[in-house]
Amino acid sequence: MKKRVVRFIGIVYFIIGAVLFFNSFGITGFVIGGEVTRNIGSYIAIAFIFSGITLLIISRDWNKYRVSLVVREYESGALNPVQAVLKINEQLYPSGLTITGIEYHGNNPLHETIRTKDEFIPVRFRDSEKAKDFAIACYEMAVINDRKNDRNCELHISKEASSKHHKEGLQKLIKKFEDKYHQDLELAVQR
Repeated sequence: MKKRVVRFIGIVYFIIGAVLFFNSFGITGFVIGGEVTRNIGSYIAIAFIFSGITLLIISRDWNKYRVSLVVREYESGALNPVQAVLKINEQLYPSGLTITGIEYHGNNPLHETIRTKDEFIPVRFRDSEKAKDFAIACYEMAVINDRKNDRNCELHISKEASSKHHKEGLQKLIKKFEDKYHQDLELAVQR
């Protein structure tokens, strides 16, 4: 479901809940559910209001939620880092989120931020090695999407490997990563 649809449904539920809530006290003068008692009407109204607010909150962080599901799938071992990034980039319903960069700092190895065309999406990991591999995979995907995206990538993996100061060490890590996930990266380039 698209973000706009979830937001629209949330607004509709909230409005229906507000109308039912005020109607249960006879404030609005509407005759919606005239047969329903005040208590039942107010409980239904509160359920609609709560559902509407929940949907509005979800719609605001909809892409973050979808990306976190893919990250959990990756951390469980069902996907390797390249497959997870490829799924985010191309396969999230309806059209994927085109990755344009990544921000990763080795001093806080469990947090990183994925850059897309429209927004920044923070991601949290439980395993620092998986976070590092995921950051390198995001870097690879950003460069595959557009060579100019390498300037959107800020990787500070260690004191010997960084996109700003220690590029040689970073290139060694990237080469090692490319050798390990060669087949999946080839599939990503072909798409």
